[in-house]
Amino acid sequence: MKASEYAVLVRTYGRLFRNSLRDIQRHSRLKIAFCAVSLLAFGAGAYFLAWEGFRFLGSFPVIGPFLAERLLYVFCYCLFALLLASTLVTAYLVFYKSEDQILLLTLPLSWEAVWTKKFLEVLTFSAWALLFLALPFLAAYGRFKKAGTLYYLLGPLHFAGMAWVSCAL
Repeated sequence: MKASEYAVLVRTYGRLFRNSLRDIQRHSRLKIAFCAVSLLAFGAGAYFLAWEGFRFLGSFPVIGPFLAERLLYVFCYCLFALLLASTLVTAYLVFYKSEDQILLLTLPLSWEAVWTKKFLEVLTFSAWALLFLALPFLAAYGRFKKAGTLYYLLGPLHFAGMAWVSCAL
């Protein structure tokens, strides 16, 4: 795949992204504010619920930290299963049912460029919810374990890897 093919895709989807941002500006400010406040409230609520759960588990003298660690493993496993199901559905819709397929096939692109673009689209569409659900939980676990800065920097990379593996399957 040539760099010029990437340039065509970036230019085309950059225009679509700018048009989407302009479309958001057409919505009322109240609607945008409500969505932003709801998003922040969900994140804060998920963080505090996870933090309280970890604190409760930590109150058990010997087995508490072990249970908290196992809870993290189960949480990651459940998220991966949900991500895999989401990726399967999203991949079907993106590869076979999307309306931009005709546009992409009329552009002077190789099949590898179209496949790469579709793969990244599946990755972003299926993985945004994973990060949205996982970040508050990871932050609470890091606070429970008194983790350093490196934990908070590398934690999202772990889930990015999970998303990449689920899309590659």
